[in-house]
Amino acid sequence: MKFKTTRQQILELLAAKEVMSVEDISQTLHLTAANTRHHLSNLSDEGLVQVAGLRKVDGRGRPMRLFQLSQPKLEHNLDLLSHLLLTSLRSCQEAPAWQQVLDGIASSLSDGYAKITPGSEIKPSLTQRLANCVERLNSMHYKARWEARTGGPRLILGHCPYWSIITDHPELCQVDHRMIQNMLGVPVIQTARLEPNPLGLRVCIFQVRTP
Repeated sequence: MKFKTTRQQILELLAAKEVMSVEDISQTLHLTAANTRHHLSNLSDEGLVQVAGLRKVDGRGRPMRLFQLSQPKLEHNLDLLSHLLLTSLRSCQEAPAWQQVLDGIASSLSDGYAKITPGSEIKPSLTQRLANCVERLNSMHYKARWEARTGGPRLILGHCPYWSIITDHPELCQVDHRMIQNMLGVPVIQTARLEPNPLGLRVCIFQVRTP
């Protein structure tokens, strides 16, 4: 039986039950409420789920929000289409050509966030490049942030936009790696790949190697 991500399980559960609260989903899938809210927040940002209404609770507690699949999710099949396109493209390419394809995708995704500000010969500081990189990544739903560390800055991605197909297409991690290096102009090393943080939420971490 093929492994299903938490994200996929939530979407299938909502498809079957139509409307559920955070508590309903948490109990059914044996998740913490915090983890469930994290996934629902990501799915909501992507337009895949939406708030359907409120459920009253006993006593003076706050009403619980109810979630359902959004109309776009009910109408599109982009995850399967992306999977099939990548699989077909990879099967038609020799290894060197496939790497060139990945490099080209990374270059296109990082386009507009060059290491040197247009019209200027002065290279922005690493801090500014990190800020620009985070801005770009968040426009693509990565929920990114960076933090200063003794060994150099770390870039933390709180959401993988390719979560539903990443198991079959780990090459998308290479695209992320190349894209981030393009935007920062310095080498980076991926030190965590969808690993749980102290809150139990899965993150990817890139260590920035400073000169």
